[in-house]
Amino acid sequence: MTGSAQTAPSATTTTDAAQARALWAKWNALWNGEIDLSRADEVIADRFTVHGTSLAGRMKTAAIDEIRDRDGLVSWIARTRAALEELHFTDEPGPIVEGDLVAGRYRATAVHRGGTPGATAPIGTPTEHVGMNILRIEDGRFTEYWTVADTLGLLTQLGLITS
Repeated sequence: MTGSAQTAPSATTTTDAAQARALWAKWNALWNGEIDLSRADEVIADRFTVHGTSLAGRMKTAAIDEIRDRDGLVSWIARTRAALEELHFTDEPGPIVEGDLVAGRYRATAVHRGGTPGATAPIGTPTEHVGMNILRIEDGRFTEYWTVADTLGLLTQLGLITS
């Protein structure tokens, strides 16, 4: 994993499960383009840390270990959506809530629209990959994000990795 050392969740923080699930739904809506990115402050705290795999680095959409605030995350979402048209995340299963953490597995579908350096897949190639997210809630917004995705599968679909 890349990124800074993980921050331990607060032992005294607990989030109502219904509120956590609603926040999770808004998170997915941001990524799915159902909520305008200008409303990201409803979901994402000013200070925000990402811990994740190198998918974004290989696609040139973000340097995950450099995202430290909401603006950095919003920029990553925008660049990812620009590279993968019709990007849509579906929970399977999730979310699961415990204390100040909410987690779930996702399946993401999209259409390659170009702009990924080195990609050889034709424009219009459908893509699909799965992954898992864990997000930490503080004061009603997400502050920290752990993510792992099927990087190899997606990069292969985009033609960035061949056999």
